[in-house]
Amino acid sequence: METSSASPRQVFGLLETTVIVIVIGITALFAIPRVEARTEAPVVRKALQYAEWIAAHQTTRMRKGEGYSEHLAAFHDAQGALRPVPEEFTLTELKADGRRYWELVLTRREHSSSFGAYTIVFDSQGLNTYISTVPRALLPERYLHPAEL
Repeated sequence: METSSASPRQVFGLLETTVIVIVIGITALFAIPRVEARTEAPVVRKALQYAEWIAAHQTTRMRKGEGYSEHLAAFHDAQGALRPVPEEFTLTELKADGRRYWELVLTRREHSSSFGAYTIVFDSQGLNTYISTVPRALLPERYLHPAEL
């Protein structure tokens, strides 16, 4: 006569599998945002480099007495070519009042999975961290205020 009872080894295998799945899930919960931040941070750096390039040209224009410009056509590299806006961003706004202030707003074109849409606002004072919605975790340390470090 055969008895149809589950062997202790089969039950333990199910318990083991459950524990392993839970451990993998918890590990992924913490690892995935870090991986996403590592892939998104270079995109932010590229946008900041572009904004710094615009800032350098705005400063040069002021030194020459030309005033700040709100037209991209005013900004050329050493070879006389326009530098394109980083492909992941849209130039939402470039405004200037001539002599006192200018502002550049870049908006993330495609929503990054865990960060959503964000903007980078760069003005005559540098990166405006109060208006920018870029997650602080993606910014290089030099752009953070001492209290945010």
